[in-house]
Amino acid sequence: MKRSLYALSATGAAIILLSLQSFAQWSAPEVLFPWQAVPAQFGDEDVSPFLASVNDASGTIHLVWSNENQGQTALVYAKRENGNWSNMNTITDENPYSVLPSLVIDADQTLHCAWVDMDFNFNFIISYSRKFTGQDWEAPVVVSDPEFMLNTYPQLIIDQIGNVRLFYTAADFSGNNTFYFLKHSIIDQSNTGTPIQQPVPQTSPDNLANHSIVVSDGQGILHCSWHDSEGGVSNISAAEFDGSEWGMTTKLAIDGQGTTLQDDMPIVLATNSSNEIYSFWAASMVGHAQYSVLNNSTWTPKQNIDDSHFRNAVGLFDGSDVLHMAGTGLTMDGGDLYHHTLQNENWEHTLIEAGTSTSKPGFPTMIISNDTLFCYYVRITQAAGYQLVESYLPLDFQTGIEQSDPMYRSMLAVYPNPANTSSMVNFNTPSPGPVVFKLHNLSGKTVKSNTIQIEQSGIQTFAWNQIFGNTLPINGLYVIEVISNGFQHSGKVIIAN
Repeated sequence: MKRSLYALSATGAAIILLSLQSFAQWSAPEVLFPWQAVPAQFGDEDVSPFLASVNDASGTIHLVWSNENQGQTALVYAKRENGNWSNMNTITDENPYSVLPSLVIDADQTLHCAWVDMDFNFNFIISYSRKFTGQDWEAPVVVSDPEFMLNTYPQLIIDQIGNVRLFYTAADFSGNNTFYFLKHSIIDQSNTGTPIQQPVPQTSPDNLANHSIVVSDGQGILHCSWHDSEGGVSNISAAEFDGSEWGMTTKLAIDGQGTTLQDDMPIVLATNSSNEIYSFWAASMVGHAQYSVLNNSTWTPKQNIDDSHFRNAVGLFDGSDVLHMAGTGLTMDGGDLYHHTLQNENWEHTLIEAGTSTSKPGFPTMIISNDTLFCYYVRITQAAGYQLVESYLPLDFQTGIEQSDPMYRSMLAVYPNPANTSSMVNFNTPSPGPVVFKLHNLSGKTVKSNTIQIEQSGIQTFAWNQIFGNTLPINGLYVIEVISNGFQHSGKVIIAN
């Protein structure tokens, strides 16, 4: 993938920030398996039981979800191969609830799935199944601790040496109080029904740790973050596991100390190629997000994100270390589903689907396959019930030829920036010919365009009004695109009248 371009630095010039993926837009949302895929409602809450996705070495996307059928649910599976979806296949028999799936794939391309089953005795157990390439899903086995009858939030992860590890939360209702515990085990692939218990991080003495999330960095260290509470005060905690023991527990956020934590919202953990760990959590009642970054064994709190669409968020890094997240807001009209990106400390927020009084999107899962970011989510409607929806965003926008000449650079710059009609636009052209200029808003819509004939190659300078005229679009952040002889360059520009 080729996204990084170079800019010319001139005296008084504000260089356009390059290396971005900005002006493409999300595809129109498509309902998958209409009237067949019916994501189930969980309990008395108006929520989805979530979805899970993973891609294999060939780029095939594997998707599992809880599907409703006459008041009961079954976990089902389908795959997207070469742009086409397979038929739906059932993983479990129907239960009152089969929800909260976690899906991973190992080096042998075997799929592993864990989820919560509620049986007819109202016990919540963690079930597990696997699917070898070319075979059906195996019969599920119970992998949760039999001492606990309420087990939730399962997560599978493949460690550096190929172990299938399971993390989940167990609850104890045996006394007057309810206690929650983090659980950790290895699912023995020679005897999947007998998990091998593993150590857990140091949690608070109040025994209220729950809803953990785990990622592995490039060195094979497992990083865990979870909700906890001590002395009646909620917190977000984190620790790392080297394969044998857990390190010191760090509190990343404490309720009432610069934050109001949402204990029911999932934490998002993501790691980039520099082995930095990003931990995100929802704060306040409208879904604003806060986050901290682990680098060289030190957690550093970052500035709060000034956007309210991080409710039930998910996130991952792409191959260029751009962070992608998705989440919804909490508004009277049902909330909107947004895509968030973080690159070079800059956040951008793009609408995927707007909510209305009769239709609301939510509970996304994201996966990158073949240079495309896919988002799968549940749309809850009054007219058609619960729908499974797909939307996608191309991540590689270099449609021109590769720049084989190392001396050639785009040298795209606008100064001053924020721009006005007198701003100057610098760029480089490899040869004479037509140069196409486009200005896109962050929804991908082209708001201005023009083509200018260039008589000779090299560095060019034009006034803004020579390219786009004497009228400016409304104030905001835009992407300027320059296309010259098969080369395509883009960068950010600010309009502030």
